[in-house]
Amino acid sequence: MLLTCFSKVDLGNDLVNKSATLFSDRTWFTLILRRVFLLHSFNTSNIIL
Repeated sequence: MLLTCFSKVDLGNDLVNKSATLFSDRTWFTLILRRVFLLHSFNTSNIIL
């Protein structure tokens, strides 16, 4: 009984940690993607002008 409780807590912590790392990775990815997109659009507008 006690062992299953501990394993459930560990599983919950693992899920929280994984979701946190996924969220941070996603924010970094969106920041990089946005910066690349902005640079790309800026370069294309310069070429058009």
